[in-house]
Amino acid sequence: MSAKNKKSYAFYSKTQENINRRGTMHCDDGKLNRKVKHNIYENLNGEELVVTEVTSDPNYVSRFKDAVSLGEVKQWVRVVFW
Repeated sequence: MSAKNKKSYAFYSKTQENINRRGTMHCDDGKLNRKVKHNIYENLNGEELVVTEVTSDPNYVSRFKDAVSLGEVKQWVRVVFW
């Protein structure tokens, strides 16, 4: 199966989102990167979902206890920064 046809499964965790807020900003080529709050993905019904984690493993278990499975997603839409 090609990477293009690989299924992706999304999760959301408020804990993970807040950890991203406290994280440090990294510097690449002298430019500061903004802190990522979460990403927006489109699900199979065309709805936009707030996502903090994506995996190709349908049996994946997040390390964040408050993570909620959002099901299969078909494409990344945009990133949301703090």
